[in-house]
Amino acid sequence: MNKKFIEEYEKSEDKYLDDYKTHATYKLNFKKFFSVLRSRGYGLFLPKLWKYPPIARLFQPFFDFVFQKITPELFHDKIYLLQNNIQEPKP
Repeated sequence: MNKKFIEEYEKSEDKYLDDYKTHATYKLNFKKFFSVLRSRGYGLFLPKLWKYPPIARLFQPFFDFVFQKITPELFHDKIYLLQNNIQEPKP
């Protein structure tokens, strides 16, 4: 990172960058409280396709399906189906 940016960050009182976590950290937090039943990549970014929205609405689901099998890391979002792991006490 830029040295000047780091110096300014260390001086600032608002250390907002400390709030950001990696995807792996979020997954660990999920696993503490939930079981991941299914996950699915969502939002394959194809800007040239979305130049023509009526066509894109037809073809985007197809490209999502095909590329999810080939290269799931290209998707910018992931949807999880979770099940609660915490047992609530019985009254």
